[in-house]
Amino acid sequence: MVTPSHRGSRRRVSQRTAGSSPIAIVWLQIFRVPYPVLLALFVALMDLIPVVGSTLAGIVVCLVALTVSLPIALATAGYLVAYRLAEDYLLVPKIIGRTVRVPPLVTVVAVLVGGVMLGIIGALVAIPVAAAIGLLLDEVVFPRLDRS
Repeated sequence: MVTPSHRGSRRRVSQRTAGSSPIAIVWLQIFRVPYPVLLALFVALMDLIPVVGSTLAGIVVCLVALTVSLPIALATAGYLVAYRLAEDYLLVPKIIGRTVRVPPLVTVVAVLVGGVMLGIIGALVAIPVAAAIGLLLDEVVFPRLDRS
């Protein structure tokens, strides 16, 4: 069963994925990369896989862009890296912070620390762990400190 709160988070994920597709289509069409709509759809679908999905999609798109020319493949790689950095460090912390109620800075730090400590799995579980720690602090630790 999908609760109303889950519907909102699904909507945000679909909006984020839908936001990357038109930009990718325009970029690929400007540089005449073959199959721009199919590649943009592939990027959008792979973007749903946390941490590694967008990287794998970027590699595939760059390989297809390499069929046009090396400079276009390099420009496409630069675009994908810039887009990924902007999304990962500007958009995702805000979206996840609202959904899970974890501040954006805590989200970024948690993913970085989790990634350093446990690799990809650590990065994947970092935000739920940060949310759980925040909940424990709010519900258990801080009320006890207030009472004493």
